[in-house]
Amino acid sequence: MMLLLLTGLAHAEPVVRDIIGINEGVAVPERVLEAVPLNEIQEEFDRDIALIKSLGVRHVRVHSGRYPYSNWHDQSPDGRSELVVLDQYLKRLFEADLQPLLMISPWPGNHTADFAQSYVPEDLRSYLDWVTQIVDRYDGDGVNDLPELGGKITVWEVDNEPDMHYAGSLRNAETPFEPPNEYAAVAKLTADAIHAADPSATVVHGGIFNPGRAEGADYLRALW
Repeated sequence: MMLLLLTGLAHAEPVVRDIIGINEGVAVPERVLEAVPLNEIQEEFDRDIALIKSLGVRHVRVHSGRYPYSNWHDQSPDGRSELVVLDQYLKRLFEADLQPLLMISPWPGNHTADFAQSYVPEDLRSYLDWVTQIVDRYDGDGVNDLPELGGKITVWEVDNEPDMHYAGSLRNAETPFEPPNEYAAVAKLTADAIHAADPSATVVHGGIFNPGRAEGADYLRALW
């Protein structure tokens, strides 16, 4: 998915100066992570970065359900990732003059049913404390920041396509997850935690999988 922002008329000041963003433009598939040494993964990053920069891309959307796993479950002590992985990934993007739109979520992508009985974490306080820690680490205000990050996260997205596993014909599990009331509650609390840590941050809700279908449109109306 490419995100395209239009500029203004040729004779006027641009409406938007940063023109193109791309979804997961710098990414590592699971099968690659399992088979490729870390030094070669860095080479994959560099190839991705060179390609998307040749298109004029300035923004990269970072998915929480895949590498570098910016979700609470995978960042837990028994999760599959460590904060240093996310640190190194973001540093590399900033070094390349790319601005991340960082997704943040309690669970890995659209796979809540694999990890929980409800979209709302049982230990909600721990989840929100983690959100505060992550935002504080990458907000660039000089307090508790990751040293030498090279930039700051200004836009956060709360998870992705929460309607996908809820709509009956799209659901991959017998039990519906991410119902609108549960996703809305988590999204609101997450946004509150983000803004408490960084009042200047922009927060967007997860993109709706297919708002052109009745299921997606109904979900979006229920969410709002």
